[in-house]
This record gives sequence, C-alpha cells and structure tokens, in this order.
Amino acid sequence: MRGSWKAGYSRKNMLVGFVLLAVVTMILSACGGGGQVAGGGQGNALPTPVPAENIGSGAKSAAKDSYQATWDSYLRDSIAAYNQTEDIKIGMLQRYEKPAITSQNIAGLVKKVDLVQDNTKFNTSSNNTASAQAKFDVKFTFLNDDTDTRHCTLPVQVEQNPDDKLWYVINPGPLAVQSICTK
Repeated sequence: MRGSWKAGYSRKNMLVGFVLLAVVTMILSACGGGGQVAGGGQGNALPTPVPAENIGSGAKSAAKDSYQATWDSYLRDSIAAYNQTEDIKIGMLQRYEKPAITSQNIAGLVKKVDLVQDNTKFNTSSNNTASAQAKFDVKFTFLNDDTDTRHCTLPVQVEQNPDDKLWYVINPGPLAVQSICTK
C-alpha cells in the first residue's frame, strides 16, 4: 500500500510539473511574436483575437500608415478585448456564483459584442493630428441569446509620428462599451 501511494504521488508531481512546463512554454512563445506588421509599425506581440480568429504568432493590428486604418484596428481590438473580459466574467460566475443567482441575472450578462457599423468621420489638422467624435453601432448578444443594437459615441484623437509616419491613438485605453453605447 505504501509503495502505491509513493507511485501515485510521484505521478501527480510529474503531471503538475508537465502542466507548469506547458504553461511557461506557452507564455514564453506568446511573448516572442512582435515583428513588423502589415501597414507598418511594430505590432503588439499579444494581439487581442476576435472570437474564432486564429491570430497566429504575429500581431494583426497596430499603428498604421493612415489615421482611418489605425482607428479601424483599434476599434476592432477594443471590442475583441471587451468580449474577452465578458467571457472571463461569465466563466467566473459559472464557476463560483450560486446557479440560481446566475440564472436570475442571465438577461443582463453580455455574451459578446459585434461591430455593426462605424460612421466615424475624422477632421485633420495641420499638426498631423486627426480627431473625431467617434460614432459606431454595436450589437450586444446576451447570455439568454437576446440581442440589442446600441449607438456609441466618444471623442478620439490620433496623431502621426514624424519619425515613422504611422498614426497612433492618443490615450489608447480599452473602450468601456457598455458605458459609451446607448439604446
């Protein structure tokens, strides 16, 4: 009996060690992506994937050679990041919240957000900046599969870097989609 306990214990240690090695390997390989991005610029080594998108090892978006292209990538990545956050939130609720409470709140839990249309029109200035009151529509899909289309607005500015001639978002924080979008 004692020998089988030791064998089980060492197999358990080996399994834990293998899992840790796999996690470390994935983290290190994800950090090595980088590289030049189509449209110019050094990309983010860890781009935010859209659901069902295979992002590969390189970045899919970053600063681009036009203000509109930079905005398009930024908006897409921001919505994808929001979807990831909501997915994590739902996963935590499903694991740790009392099921009856989760069921009560299912209509208010966002499963995903999709970009419907972007009507943002930029104004350019002589100092290589472009600004707009961004206007776009998104479709919220809730955990109970109800949907709701909302209109979103927020001020946005991008500026061209004179060194690499690429356009960068000024203050590129994640978009608080539920706060900036109204029914």
